[in-house]
Amino acid sequence: MGTQNDYGKRTAQHYAAYRPPLHAMILSKCLPRDSLFAAGLDIGCGTGYSAIALKEYCSEVTGIEPSEEMLQHSVYCPGVTYLRGSGEVMPVQDSCADIITFAGSLFYAEVPKVAAEVRRVARGEVIVVCYDFAIDLKRLIRETGFMIEKPEGTYDHCVNFSQERDFIPLEIKEETIAFVLEDLQAMHILLSNPAVLRECAIRFPGLEAEELILQKLQGRSHEVTIKLYDSVYCLRN
Repeated sequence: MGTQNDYGKRTAQHYAAYRPPLHAMILSKCLPRDSLFAAGLDIGCGTGYSAIALKEYCSEVTGIEPSEEMLQHSVYCPGVTYLRGSGEVMPVQDSCADIITFAGSLFYAEVPKVAAEVRRVARGEVIVVCYDFAIDLKRLIRETGFMIEKPEGTYDHCVNFSQERDFIPLEIKEETIAFVLEDLQAMHILLSNPAVLRECAIRFPGLEAEELILQKLQGRSHEVTIKLYDSVYCLRN
């Protein structure tokens, strides 16, 4: 059976192999089309998809990520720099960011400490965007025929800065969409979920979960339901 580090590396590999273009979709709904910022920060950037989405609105972006495994699989993009760090301790100078994004990373952080760091690194009329998405995996799991139960856990997609006094909400909303995946994309989505990956390793020891899942999914498109969340803030002067 694999170690926690093995699961971290394999999860990062599946993240790097495919993420649906939801980061760009959500940002396009949050920000005016002609938005242009000098410097952006993306906190909890994973393998870089959220930082690359932010680059569409910025001259340069710094992606900050605590996981070395994720950073080792980061996706290259001109104008995007990746640094090891966290929301509580951002390895950047004071007053350096015009927009700061958090794509599904606030749940794992101490929000009051992150809020203090945001105030430190923000400059001018900074915009802060917290967003996330939840892909309903139940239909995909049924299509594999393996009857893998995805633990719900305690993860909260709605964690944001609304309890922080200096953060003024400009927009807070939720939306549900349908999204169609191809076979290979569906496989990567399933196995980028650590709980599913671990369950596959337990149920099918010595077998390649990737090959098994692809065989089960092969030859048809796969529609999934995705819930989008976003919160946009400015800071009180």
